[in-house]
Amino acid sequence: MFMNFNRHSSRMTNGSLLIESLLVVMIVSVSLTLIIQALVMSLRAIIQTADYSVVMFKVEDKMNQIIRKGLFDQSFDDVIKNDRKEKFKYTLQENTLEGEEGDLKLKEISLDIAWQAGKKENQLSLVTYLLPFSVTSENKE
Repeated sequence: MFMNFNRHSSRMTNGSLLIESLLVVMIVSVSLTLIIQALVMSLRAIIQTADYSVVMFKVEDKMNQIIRKGLFDQSFDDVIKNDRKEKFKYTLQENTLEGEEGDLKLKEISLDIAWQAGKKENQLSLVTYLLPFSVTSENKE
């Protein structure tokens, strides 16, 4: 009267172990693929932000040089030099804006920096205004 259930249960576990192991391998491979994709995307983001950080420091440095030289009505030609070895290209434009009565002249300074990052061309523009300031013997002291 007693039935032996062990024989049927052993057949069920042999087949289910193979299916379970295949399922685990599939889940692990999909997980690893997603993790590797995330790492590659984060490396791309790091490379892009590194270029932007370098550009921001260069813009600040160039604008400080321009402001120092602009205060004394000097030429900006020696500030902006495009070096062939450097991947950043600078463009400087200077416009003089006059007031209604012609007494107040502002200098509008526009600095553009362009660089190549892979296939993409990036550009950053900065505009500032300078008041004219002439150096006299009173200002030197």
